[in-house]
Amino acid sequence: MKLDFEVKKPNTTGVQFRIDPDTKKQMNALKKYYGVRTGQLIKKMIQVSYAAVEGEIKWVNLNM
Repeated sequence: MKLDFEVKKPNTTGVQFRIDPDTKKQMNALKKYYGVRTGQLIKKMIQVSYAAVEGEIKWVNLNM
């Protein structure tokens, strides 16, 4: 599967997360392949993943 990106500076907020060294290498390879920054890559991966399961998601109250 090949992801499509709109190449422009995104309007985003800062998010921090930790990943293991092997996953970091994979992420860096994907960033280089697509020529995008981490935020753009993660955003697109979330969009694609969400679209794949959208019909299965049941909205829950996140303020539990």
